Amino acid sequence: MSYARPSRRQLTSSVAAEYASTLDAREAAVGIRRDQPFLLPATGQPDIDVSLFFAPDTFKRLAADSQISYAMDLKVFLSFLAGQELNWRDATRDDLVDFEFWRRRDDRNPRRVSAAKFSRELAAISKFYSWQQHQGKVSRSPVAMIDNRRPTGPPSLRPELLPKSVRSTRVKWLTPPCVHAVA
Repeated sequence: MSYARPSRRQLTSSVAAEYASTLDAREAAVGIRRDQPFLLPATGQPDIDVSLFFAPDTFKRLAADSQISYAMDLKVFLSFLAGQELNWRDATRDDLVDFEFWRRRDDRNPRRVSAAKFSRELAAISKFYSWQQHQGKVSRSPVAMIDNRRPTGPPSLRPELLPKSVRSTRVKWLTPPCVHAVA
């Protein structure tokens, strides 16, 4: 993962130095903002559709740590697909099922993750594909959604692969008098 112009280090490459003076303008021309995370595949050829996911105002308003988390979670998924020689635009539900198995259960993966971590990754993947659908870059998302309707609540959907062992937290607000009463 990289960032658009993260620092002004001395450029040692003559090729990089040649393009440095026009870099800001070229990044702006394709919608890349300063300090925006971007992912660069092993080919070295950036995918502008992936890069632009990190550009909208809604994304840049996220905390810096959240932006990094989204980028890192997508990096893992996109790298998994590339390792299978799959383009992210062609990913299917089955590819996501394979990813979930590899991330959480595969003994050949020495860095398996918890249900909570996978849930976060799944949220990033879902948001990425939802945005790409809205942009017209993909016709469908590999994240299958299922009805999460409760008898007393409004209709809602959730990702099919969302681990059942992850519970949402309910934050209770305490007033200062309540805090003092407990203490």
